[in-house]
Amino acid sequence: MKDLKKNIILFCCLGLFTACSTTVIDRPDTGNAIKFVSTTTRAAIENDFPDGSSFYVWGWYINSEGYRNDVFTETPVTKNGTEWGYEGTQFWIKGNTYNFYAIYPVDAGTVEQDGIIKVENFDCSGIGEKAVDLMTAKNTGLSGSSSSTVHLQFKHELSRVNVKVKAENTSVTVNGLKIYGISDVGTLKKDYNDNNYSSSWSLNEAITADNTRFTVSAPFKLNETDGWERNAFGDMLLIPQSLGNAKLYISYRYDGATTDRTSTINLNTATTIEWKAGTSYNYSITINGLSNISITVSVNPWEEENTSVSWE
Repeated sequence: MKDLKKNIILFCCLGLFTACSTTVIDRPDTGNAIKFVSTTTRAAIENDFPDGSSFYVWGWYINSEGYRNDVFTETPVTKNGTEWGYEGTQFWIKGNTYNFYAIYPVDAGTVEQDGIIKVENFDCSGIGEKAVDLMTAKNTGLSGSSSSTVHLQFKHELSRVNVKVKAENTSVTVNGLKIYGISDVGTLKKDYNDNNYSSSWSLNEAITADNTRFTVSAPFKLNETDGWERNAFGDMLLIPQSLGNAKLYISYRYDGATTDRTSTINLNTATTIEWKAGTSYNYSITINGLSNISITVSVNPWEEENTSVSWE
């Protein structure tokens, strides 16, 4: 009888242990993970986000009772081959409404709880291969019940500027260029949730001719052998701003001459009084054999196919 009681007690304990060990912790009822899917993307300089690129994502859901629960907080999402991934796995939950925000590149800014994006003291002084694009994206009001694909359509927050120098009917050596009278550091505040939508930059003090970092000091020739035209600075990705005091200084010498000529050109023209976000500005500086120098500018949308990232 004692052995029977012991067996019954042991059986009950084992049953209790088994029940405890197989209890499933509360999990999302859709069973669908939030994951990234690669898409064709065109960023500022590259034809696609290069492998290893990352952006930060913020995401949360609002449940049926109106409470917010953070899912992603400044989470790096990185490209590996054709896939985008992040550490860990998050799942869709039925009955909840999701909001997502993203900033490229990582470490550029933050997203506050009300959905306002802030990028403080962004430095855009790099030129050519060192130029850094700044993009933001959002997708809000998504249902966790449908677990639909989430498209993050990135928007350029900077202006794309190129300066091409060309010679016309003469051979010239360009000995130096400077751009100044603009701000190369600023703070962006972007309110996606405002019914009227707002995006604004607070600019640092404008750079002068003496402290500008937009310079080309290595001489280059414009002639039949070396080419008649040169993209002097390469891509410049600059803060949108008024061009009231923006100037370009150029020093050049005609072949056979013994002294340089200099010219200071206003970048504030009849057609371009400001740089706008997501717009491309192409300045063409022409030096001709009549000792004249002229400037023309073309304004175009930022050339791209589909600056976006999708995730499901």
